[in-house]
Amino acid sequence: MESKRGSFTSKENFHLTLKFIREVKISDIEKIEGCIDRASLNQRSFQLKLDKIGQFLRGNKSVV
Repeated sequence: MESKRGSFTSKENFHLTLKFIREVKISDIEKIEGCIDRASLNQRSFQLKLDKIGQFLRGNKSVV
C-alpha cells in the first residue's frame, strides 16, 4: 500500500493496544509495569496476521 500524503508514525512508535488502562498516576507506573512483566513472563511469541486495515477519527483527522 502506498500513500501520497499524511503524517506517519516512526517504526519505533508502532504498537498494538491490547488493553487501554486510561490515565494513571505517575506513582503507579512501576507497579503496572511489574504486573505486565509478570503476566508476560511465560508467554511465547506468536505470529499475528491482519486481514484488513481499519480507522478511527481523532478530532477532524482519520487514524488508520
